Amino acid sequence: MRKVFERFRTFDIKISAKKFKEITRSSITFLGHEITKSSYCPGTRNVKAILDCPAPKTAKEVKRFVGMANFFRKFIPHFAKTAAPLNDLTKEGSAFAWTSTHQKAFESLKTSLSSKRCLAFPQDKDFILHTDGSQIAVGAVLMQEQTESKTDIAVIGYFSKTLSESQRRRSPTHIGLFAMISALRFFKNIIYGNRTHILSDHRPLTYLLKHNKTHDNLARWTVELQSYNISIDYLKGSSNVIADYLSRISYPSQAFQDDHPESEDIVEFPYCLSVNPLDLPIIAINMPTAIKPYDFLIEQKKR
Repeated sequence: MRKVFERFRTFDIKISAKKFKEITRSSITFLGHEITKSSYCPGTRNVKAILDCPAPKTAKEVKRFVGMANFFRKFIPHFAKTAAPLNDLTKEGSAFAWTSTHQKAFESLKTSLSSKRCLAFPQDKDFILHTDGSQIAVGAVLMQEQTESKTDIAVIGYFSKTLSESQRRRSPTHIGLFAMISALRFFKNIIYGNRTHILSDHRPLTYLLKHNKTHDNLARWTVELQSYNISIDYLKGSSNVIADYLSRISYPSQAFQDDHPESEDIVEFPYCLSVNPLDLPIIAINMPTAIKPYDFLIEQKKR
């Protein structure tokens, strides 16, 4: 603000008291998002419009609802998988028949939005990336320590992607590495250049960067890993609760496909809104006692 006012003085620009009040606000609503100095979340009015939507009665109404919810998909873990039953109703030639499966997906999207999940703006610090893979999907959560507390970790973004039938038949190591690579690609614009500590509950993955010889099926991805400034450490599955949830959350048994390829995924925070977090409290989650990523890494270094 000091630099802005210096510019006003230099060029003899006058500003009304009303506009000055707008400039000094601690939060604003812009492009459907409520933004503070340190975080952003879905706008209250936009979320209310989605929550007030009645159950769709036609394919056109389904498409309209999914389109509105899709605008905030970066705040909804497993959005593509959750919305899959609804998207099936909009396919050409599909008969419209609203079932309990569709109602569950409809209500699940509403519940996720009503939780008012906020994401923090990334700072120029190390990142923590929890990854996990199952035979259903892969998931990850990008986090960052932005306060002096070792248990308050700010969530930067969520990622999840369903697996195809062929991918589900792969080995646990292959699926775990796919989860890691997919998450790194998704968050590349945020983490690139900063140290990222990857925590995985699949111990064999911790040796990928320590050995020159790699199985042919994993060699290409292993080479790609080397382009990032990362470390890979083991975190017991019972402690890796967030990423584990993203990859194992239960859904109807039918196979769902992610309609949004990686190249079309939305970057987790709008760069045009990136401002330096100063003195407002960050929107953080209070991690369970079992999860202290940085404490874990410090112990590893002591050894």
